[in-house]
Amino acid sequence: MFRNRFDRIFGKGQIDKVLIEVPQWANQYFHRACKGVRGGWWNTQWNNFFQAYDKVNKVPSREATIAFARKLMKESGVYGMEYVSKNKK
Repeated sequence: MFRNRFDRIFGKGQIDKVLIEVPQWANQYFHRACKGVRGGWWNTQWNNFFQAYDKVNKVPSREATIAFARKLMKESGVYGMEYVSKNKK
């Protein structure tokens, strides 16, 4: 849903290098329907983040995006989990 935005911020395909694996139940929990938004709470938070930058016609910096990702991870309880690249599977 946000791949193009992450590619623009970090470079094409770079987001795949910092994905973390969470148990399937956690993924489903984070992405369950929330206020009718596809992707649930997690995607709602990212959507709000990007919309705030869209309002001022800017692209978020790498630093702001990483800080926001850390904030979401802390709020969701996955902060500190090991990062696993999709390419290692």
